[in-house]
Amino acid sequence: MKKEYLTYALINSEIQTLNDIYSLCSGLVLANPTKENVDSCNFVYKKIEYKIDEVKKKSPYIYFYTKYISE
Repeated sequence: MKKEYLTYALINSEIQTLNDIYSLCSGLVLANPTKENVDSCNFVYKKIEYKIDEVKKKSPYIYFYTKYISE
């Protein structure tokens, strides 16, 4: 797990930033539901999914621990 920590921390930071962007985007879509805004939110959501998959691949031990053991 020590070898994975730096990778996990960097990807997790990116995921948190994307989550913040997605929250703002969701509010924008509620206020102004244009196709461009919806497409932008969907793009951010797909990037979050990609980053989560990246965590699963690059940090499998930490992902397992945070997903299953800590619950």
